[in-house]
Amino acid sequence: MPLKQINFFLAAVLVGYAGTTGAVEQTECPEKFLKSESGECFHIFRDVLLGNSPAVTWHQARDLCRGMGGSGWTADLAWTVTTDTLMEFNDYIVEHEPDMDQMGYIYWVGAHRATANGHWEWTDGQRVDLTSYIWLADAPYNHYDLAYGMLVPAGAYDRHYMYEYQEGNVGPSFICQAAPLCTTQQ
Repeated sequence: MPLKQINFFLAAVLVGYAGTTGAVEQTECPEKFLKSESGECFHIFRDVLLGNSPAVTWHQARDLCRGMGGSGWTADLAWTVTTDTLMEFNDYIVEHEPDMDQMGYIYWVGAHRATANGHWEWTDGQRVDLTSYIWLADAPYNHYDLAYGMLVPAGAYDRHYMYEYQEGNVGPSFICQAAPLCTTQQ
């Protein structure tokens, strides 16, 4: 993917944080969300970095994301996390958000497991691929009854991977995703 396209995607992902008025007018995503190259609408919560909020649990992050829905949109913790979106995200953090990169920022996403013997799923109900390269090596460990996905920096090139955290842990940031509400006509 050409660098210009990657940068547009990543700018769309990260410029949409609270309090920002992005230079790119986005008519296909709700307010505070910007459209990625893949057509998804994302919002990165940065209020902890800005000193406007304490760190939050996965459930608190999910509630904040859900509160961003409305006017024909649903919002939740990000449910479309692929190796491609992770690489684009990493490139943007390194190039455009040095404070977040140097601090080793971590981000809640919508992956979760409801029971120790249960399967991992995204907030939209789709199963998480346990063999995907989004996971940190050897993860998930499935040590906890309830577990939640968080992107953590690890390895070379400041790459983020998904790692499991237990109930009650807090994180300084999270990624929300929005999608149009489905309507049916009778």
